[in-house]
Amino acid sequence: MKSELKKTIGHSGIYTLGIVLNRIISIAMLPIYTRYLTPADYGVLEMLEITVDVVSIVAGLGILNGLTKYYYRLESEEERNKLVSTLFVLVIVFYLAGCLVGGTCSQLLSKIVFKGEQHSNLIAISFLNLFLQILFHANMSYLQTQKRSLSFIVFSSLNVGLKLGLNILFVIYLRMGVIGVLYSALISFIVLDGVMTFRTFSRVGFHFSRKISKELIKFGYPFVLSGLCAFVTTYSDRFFLNHYMDLSSVGIYSLGYKFGFLLMMFPVQPMMGIWMVQRFEIVKQEGYEQLFNKFLSWFVIVTLTVALSMSLIIRNVLQVMSAPEFLEAYKIVPIILLAYFFQACTDYFDFGIYHSGKTKHMAYGTFTAAIVVIAFNFLLIPKFGIYGAAWATLIGFIARLI
Repeated sequence: MKSELKKTIGHSGIYTLGIVLNRIISIAMLPIYTRYLTPADYGVLEMLEITVDVVSIVAGLGILNGLTKYYYRLESEEERNKLVSTLFVLVIVFYLAGCLVGGTCSQLLSKIVFKGEQHSNLIAISFLNLFLQILFHANMSYLQTQKRSLSFIVFSSLNVGLKLGLNILFVIYLRMGVIGVLYSALISFIVLDGVMTFRTFSRVGFHFSRKISKELIKFGYPFVLSGLCAFVTTYSDRFFLNHYMDLSSVGIYSLGYKFGFLLMMFPVQPMMGIWMVQRFEIVKQEGYEQLFNKFLSWFVIVTLTVALSMSLIIRNVLQVMSAPEFLEAYKIVPIILLAYFFQACTDYFDFGIYHSGKTKHMAYGTFTAAIVVIAFNFLLIPKFGIYGAAWATLIGFIARLI
């Protein structure tokens, strides 16, 4: 058991180093966005992202969630390669179809989201980016499943570095605004997806198993409902803010919300990254409970310490990195960080659901949380604006953990 703990700590250490380096580069993008884009522009970016995310959840049928579950159940390398190849084929076919439908309906979606057709071209580009992003995540999930933490870090850093460089070119020097941000992601994903997908198929070969595909879909489809409910829990407040307030409020709120994501990126993702894979192996061993409890203790201590530290310095950080129009975002950051601490705990405690294969219970929990969030969005956002949205998020995330 001690050797397993050392292995987990070792891999987590490598992930931590890579994520820290990535965050240094990634955080550098925020001053670009908050100084060369208006709060309304930033709100447009946020609404574009969450619009295409709905299609992402439905089109994918939760297929990617089955990779780690089935990978370690298979004994031979040949069977594992067939699993990975089949999964990639399903991902490409389903997501490509979904994104083509979404891109075709870009004018209609622009009318619904932005009350006009002025952003239909941005929506079409966003769907293309979505397909490429999903393919990138599929490749990264394969690296993570193989415990290739160094390769994982290298490709992640290249992705962030390319985006940063292209954002500097398009947004700062060429003053292209929102479309420059989208072009940066598009070019970055095209370059990296080409290399990584070729690399993956050269390792696993091209196979397609109807039996494996049925198992992946059967395991994954309950995640569609839970994914939609999680989407409502996480992002529905932007639609409420856009309706009751304006796009500038969406932009300010979204900036504050980014620090919740930052907590998940560091330290949660490095700690959970290898643990989420390795726990399927550890649970087979006698006395696994002790290691699970020890990991949870350190997980809670580290996550709360980082969240508290971020809350104490956030106002000074925003004063330095963003334009004055965005400063109000600091007031919601402690609330969002606490919400994402509870989300991190949810990611730890969902192991029983994954291990048993009873993924419908994931849907039950996220559905309940979605109802709670919608109710509190209605109650709080019209009166308290971005502060109401933050408190509704916290209450919903606590409900999901429970």
